[in-house]
Amino acid sequence: MKTYTFWSSLVIDGDDVDVEVEYACTPFVTETYYQPAEGGEVFLISVILDGDDIINGLSDDEQATIIAKCEDRAQDDILAGEDDDGDYRYELARDRMDDEQ
Repeated sequence: MKTYTFWSSLVIDGDDVDVEVEYACTPFVTETYYQPAEGGEVFLISVILDGDDIINGLSDDEQATIIAKCEDRAQDDILAGEDDDGDYRYELARDRMDDEQ
């Protein structure tokens, strides 16, 4: 499963801090006649503050806040990743064609 990272602010013990969040997300599957929509389940991997992973020290509310931010951006991150993958495959094909000439 592909992982995604982003920076976010979080209130911890009354202080507003910037953390680096890493998460994974199951692919979105659109609804069909035979199957309901599914996917988009977020798995929090790490929350980095000053180089330390603080995920186990976060309260349930703090984790829920971060997971909600992940869920809000998951669809866009997945699409951006697919665009990057497509660009990479295009460049590989172009380089192969240049090598053959």
